Amino acid sequence: MKLTTERLWWLRRWEAGGWTIGDPMRAGIKKWGAHTAALVKAGFLEGDDLGFHRITEAGRAALKELE
Repeated sequence: MKLTTERLWWLRRWEAGGWTIGDPMRAGIKKWGAHTAALVKAGFLEGDDLGFHRITEAGRAALKELE
């Protein structure tokens, strides 16, 4: 998957580590939900049954690669 500017920005919201919703002010917006779903499908984020997500090692590697 190609990381668009928006998806890259969104993925960076999870860099702090731990389970999170990335950006609480935007997480409920359809556009950002779609980006989250795409990042999960690509393996850059993983989620739980409650809707929380965290960055995976593949996601960290993708960010490091683009620095």
